[in-house]
Amino acid sequence: MDEGSTSGAPVSKEDFYAFVAQQLASMAKEEKAPVLSQKGLQVQCELNTKIINLLNTAMIGGDVESAAKEAVSMLKTRNQEIVLLDKDPNALKNLEKIRAISALSNSHGMTPKCYPRKKLRPIWLDRA
Repeated sequence: MDEGSTSGAPVSKEDFYAFVAQQLASMAKEEKAPVLSQKGLQVQCELNTKIINLLNTAMIGGDVESAAKEAVSMLKTRNQEIVLLDKDPNALKNLEKIRAISALSNSHGMTPKCYPRKKLRPIWLDRA
């Protein structure tokens, strides 16, 4: 019997790995992005921090493949934004407005115009 064990039952390898992963996850500290004075650098630093946290969590939890796919998607999106901003520096203002509107409409349950809405049948057709 082990000194730290309270019962004589053996522990499976899977249970041990699950226990260790849980302990590591509880010990892991989430990275926080530093505050920068330049808006573009701040946005990039926040994205980098999100990706670092995503990958660190995946390495502990074991789902590295899906986290890597998500990180690649995030980086591709950011590269598209950078290309847009390179072509039109004022695009950042429009991009921020779109994000703000999207966040508001999603938080209030509103459906953006790009999504099809259910067409309502005119009332006068129901009377016939």
